[in-house]
Formats: sequence, structure tokens, C-alpha cells
Amino acid sequence: MPIEEDKSVLERLPACYLNYLQSPSKKSPDPKINSRYFDFEISGWDKTLDKDLSAELVTLIEAYCGVLSQNSKVQKIESSMREKNFTGHVLNILRLQYDNYCYQKLPCGIEIETALQQLYAELSYLLKKVVRVQEAIVGLENEKWHLTCEENRPRVAAKILGLNPSDDEKLPPFFELLYNFRCNGYMLFYFVLKDLERLLFDKADYISDTNLSDKYFKFKQNRYYDELYNIYLNSIAEKKSKGIWNAQLIEICRRHLKEIFGGDMSEALKYYWSQKSKDPSRNFLWDVFNEEEILSQIFIPKNQDE
Repeated sequence: MPIEEDKSVLERLPACYLNYLQSPSKKSPDPKINSRYFDFEISGWDKTLDKDLSAELVTLIEAYCGVLSQNSKVQKIESSMREKNFTGHVLNILRLQYDNYCYQKLPCGIEIETALQQLYAELSYLLKKVVRVQEAIVGLENEKWHLTCEENRPRVAAKILGLNPSDDEKLPPFFELLYNFRCNGYMLFYFVLKDLERLLFDKADYISDTNLSDKYFKFKQNRYYDELYNIYLNSIAEKKSKGIWNAQLIEICRRHLKEIFGGDMSEALKYYWSQKSKDPSRNFLWDVFNEEEILSQIFIPKNQDE
């Protein structure tokens, strides 16, 4: 059926088709059209497809969607860190502990506000990366920081930070800020570390330090994955936006699609649709195929009852 060039995508496609394509988890409101969405979907259409080509396409789909999935996990971690107001928790404890935390002094003679700034700076120097901060947070629990008696707090604090406990006297005097357990003050160490985790978070470092790629063993034999993943890693290290690195991934995927299917994107779309379960969110469909390639294959009935 010819497509009218002056109409938008929404006007050209029956609403129930578009709804299904965009949200595959939803059931079609009309069971009569459940079995056909593209022109090529005639009886037995998927039985004639080459298994080797299908397998190659699945490899490409999984590589692309795998990179997006990993980025999504990192984004969620970053967002969750930035949503928590740990700075506020730190200041609330200090307000409860001291009458005037901005100017009041610790026993060592350092003003509390100054000690807090120095504490953040020293912990940043000692821990340097998010993964070390996270290890210190685990150490708080393992060492039962909340039960530590006053005279042992410098030694345990040093151990939590990965220092030699015998060198605890080398901890700067402003660490006294952490040793006051009044008004739930034992939580101060935790809140400071969580705030530091947010401040030090860097996508490139986090991905490298946690070896996220090694958690996806199925990609080790995927010949497309390394190419796409390395572009993603390099882009994150250079602090490029998702729009930039994702466009590069799409360009590479389109190049490989044309290599696999001899430049026939209609044939590529047919093979994709036979393997759509490998792309449940339809990321590959909407990102890699362009509007013209999809619309040229859409089955549009003459009326909604067809």
C-alpha cells in the first residue's frame, strides 16, 4: 500500500500497531491483528530464513543491547548516589552534638567546621576511588564501628580505612570529629563515606574497577561486543554524552547489518522480527533501523477490521 509522504508516522500507522511495536509487553487490543504487523508476515515466512544469518544477527543484537544494559546499570547507581542527601545528615548530627558547630572547637583545638573540611580532604586522599570508599563502608559493619569503645576508636578507624592499626597515631587530629558517638554520632563516619562515594563517583573508574564486563560471560564469544564496548568505554572516559557514543554504536551496527545482508535492510528487518525476543525493549529496532526502513515494511490494512 503506498505511503503518503505528507503524513506523520502516527497518522500512517494504525494506533494499535504502533502501541504494540513500542510496548511489546502489552497485548494487542484487537486479537484479529495479533498475527501480522509487517508485509512479509505471510504463512510460514520465518521458516524460510537462513539459520546462520539469524544467528549472526542475534550476536549483533545482543552486543548492542548488552552495552546499553551495562550503561543503564551504571546510570542507576550514579542516580541513586546523587539522590541521597548525606551532606545534610552529616550536618544534622553535628548540630545535635554541638551548640555551634561552625565555630566550636574539638579537644584538639580545631574548629569543627574546619575539621569537617579537612576530614573530607584527607579521606579523599586516603581512599581516592569509589571502590575504596565502598570497601571502607563494608569495614564499618565488619568492625562493628557502632560498638567500638572510645579508647579504641582511632585504631578501628585506621583499620576501616585500610591503614596499619599500629600506625593509628598518625591519623590527623581532626579525626576526633568521628569519635564523638553522642546523638547517634557513630553514624557520622558512615554518612561522610557515603557522601564521599557520591563526590568521587566517576563512570570510567567505576566500570574499570568493578570489571562490569566480566560479569557478562556470554559476551566473551561475541565478536561484535568488544568493538562496541570499547567505544562505550572510551567515550565514558572522555565524558562524552550518551547521544554521541550511542550514535557511534548505531553507525557500526548499521554497517555490520549491511555486511550481513548485502545491503538489503528490508531483509535485515525481516530477520530482526523473527528474533525480536532477543530485544524485548525494542532498542535495536528503533535505534538501528530508520523510519523509512520500518515504514516500508509495515502492513497497513485498508480498514481496522482487516
